[in-house]
Amino acid sequence: MLSRRAFLGGSSILLLSRCYATASSERIPVELVRRSTGNGLEVVNLGLPLPPGLLDDARRIRVLAPNGRELPSVAREIEAWPLDASLRAAQVQTAIDFGDAQRLQIEIVTGELPEARRQLVPIEDTLLDPEGLTGPRVLPLLPAEWLCRSGVGGPQVPAARSGAYAAYDAAVERNFPGSLRYVDSKVFSTWLFDRPSTWYKQYVRTGDGKFLDAAYRAANFVRLQTELEGPDAGIFKLKGRDLKYVYPQSMHLHSLLTGDPRARVAADRMARFCLTRWDPWYRPERYTEPPVDVDPEQDRPFWTTRHAAISLLGIAHGWEMSGDLAYLRTIYEHINALYTHQRRPPDGHAADGSWRQNWALYDPSETRLPGATSPWMTAILVAALSHAWRITSDPRIPDMIVRWCEFLDRKGFQPSGVPYYVVDCLGADSLPAPPGDPAESTSAHCMEIAYSLAMGIYFTRDPEQRSRFRRRFDDQLARAVTLNLNAPPRAYNWAFHASSELVARLQSVDP
Repeated sequence: MLSRRAFLGGSSILLLSRCYATASSERIPVELVRRSTGNGLEVVNLGLPLPPGLLDDARRIRVLAPNGRELPSVAREIEAWPLDASLRAAQVQTAIDFGDAQRLQIEIVTGELPEARRQLVPIEDTLLDPEGLTGPRVLPLLPAEWLCRSGVGGPQVPAARSGAYAAYDAAVERNFPGSLRYVDSKVFSTWLFDRPSTWYKQYVRTGDGKFLDAAYRAANFVRLQTELEGPDAGIFKLKGRDLKYVYPQSMHLHSLLTGDPRARVAADRMARFCLTRWDPWYRPERYTEPPVDVDPEQDRPFWTTRHAAISLLGIAHGWEMSGDLAYLRTIYEHINALYTHQRRPPDGHAADGSWRQNWALYDPSETRLPGATSPWMTAILVAALSHAWRITSDPRIPDMIVRWCEFLDRKGFQPSGVPYYVVDCLGADSLPAPPGDPAESTSAHCMEIAYSLAMGIYFTRDPEQRSRFRRRFDDQLARAVTLNLNAPPRAYNWAFHASSELVARLQSVDP
């Protein structure tokens, strides 16, 4: 395997990184919440995410007690930033006597060598149960300002600074209690669209322990339900061999924020599954129409923007975790395939900004439209492309997203303003709702449609186009924040998984 660091040219790049990283010193307050019973020392374990260029050596981390005295501590590297070699995250452990207190505040200092060291203990010794299904003995809460600055959850702004977009965070708060019913659900569909990552990003934006606790428990549940060995390593065992339930991002975030090596193993298996189990090129000549009474995705070749998105996002996390250039090459293969598909559609009809497909070759029980696309499935692809753009800076990605939003504005909405379930790209027979499922209105997808439009607003350089996208965005967000986004349960995940980024993106372009 050719690694990221070998690709960068080895020691000369590492030396360049270290020239500016080792001098950076920061002081990060950490609130500790004791969840165990009894007295005595408690081992505190956390993953400390770091912004690029801050630090290159995990040994240069100190921990200070509430009175300012240094606590014996240990730190190890979890991961380096891609194309940088400075630390992206470090696992930090210390021990402290809470006495009768339930909460204490310590401080982590970067860039300074500690005077007192301790040994790293197994992650299991820091948990209420060895598998982490009830969370850690001490819940360590980092400030939202630091978490957002670190970039651990992508481009984010603390919820306290949402400003004009505060309604978004009010919707998160209102829907969160209902989402907790599914923290250890054995029903596979409640996990669709990555519940642990959704909660982790909400923790990043708030620093609130309720989100961290939910994410911690859910991530360990997913880890235990992940096949780690054999030909199907990486799959979600509750669902089986189904790419759309494979989320390396959840295990990656859990690893970065806890240092749990078991999450890293699961993330590796998941990323490898994403790398090897999806062809990013839409090849209709290779697909056959499935019977209407079978699972259209079971053990057969097909293509959707949703699956293209999940594969691309998983591969992106594989690259970030491993530096294996096979992942980076495949990211570019995905970008090439998507750019070609959008610019020169395989059906021979004129390009319209969509990634359209013959829906009968995917799921004829929904519709047989020969040229169709899904606004809500493509919202997942917009999020994956956004992540790939942060890795590659490929100029084709902003162009693709803007072209998609132009199509969405032109043809993606019903006269009422609710998005179509499936858009007829070649005619006027768009599908307003999923057939046979009256409980699932397409209005439940307004939040992720709003996210897509926010990314179009961010990337376009045309003032008139930005104004049109903004009108659509305002309408979709206003609809979304009124909804019960736990009906169906997976709606919480599809609504909030990627949309947390919209506040940061829009604030960066707001006048």
